[in-house]
Amino acid sequence: NITNNGVITVNNLEVGATWQYSISGDNGFVDGTGNNFTLADNATYAANAIQVRQTDAVGNVSDISKNTLRIVVDNTDPIFNLQPTEINVDVDTPITTTVYDAQATNLNGGNADEGITYRIKGTNADKFSITTDTGILTYKTIQTSVHDNDTVTIVATDVAGNEAERSITISVKTLAQGFAINGENAGNPSGKVSAAGDVN
Repeated sequence: NITNNGVITVNNLEVGATWQYSISGDNGFVDGTGNNFTLADNATYAANAIQVRQTDAVGNVSDISKNTLRIVVDNTDPIFNLQPTEINVDVDTPITTTVYDAQATNLNGGNADEGITYRIKGTNADKFSITTDTGILTYKTIQTSVHDNDTVTIVATDVAGNEAERSITISVKTLAQGFAINGENAGNPSGKVSAAGDVN
């Protein structure tokens, strides 16, 4: 059980009873107040480590209640990998082309995207699609005109519910194309420049 909420609520307390809890198994019971206590941030508790008991007004001690599953308290936001946040895309790029590949890691997963879910928001979010488990961002339609500043915010959420955001800006441009020289060398006099920009 992975959560970003470390509050443990104690139910079924009798009127006039006191209660105690331990976060280290049978050792170190301390008096509780109200009806809850809070676990430490970014900590892991093995099964049966968290124990609660109550004592009624005449001194009878209840059975001990325990956590049956391991509990992980994760309060750390996902971390985006270092990547450029200003992207240029060629005009008329196919919609299958990856515009941006968001990569974030979390406290309980060592690899990028592991345990992370992605979504997008912002003014231009409706122009894009994002694959929720890989962070692959694409345009929904082919961009047929040159323009700047399609800004979108990518939100990465880990399994505990912690979130991190990254804003990126995509500009659609006519990108310069390189020349392919098919002769023996660049100085080959047989080479001719075609309208497509290739040297044949």
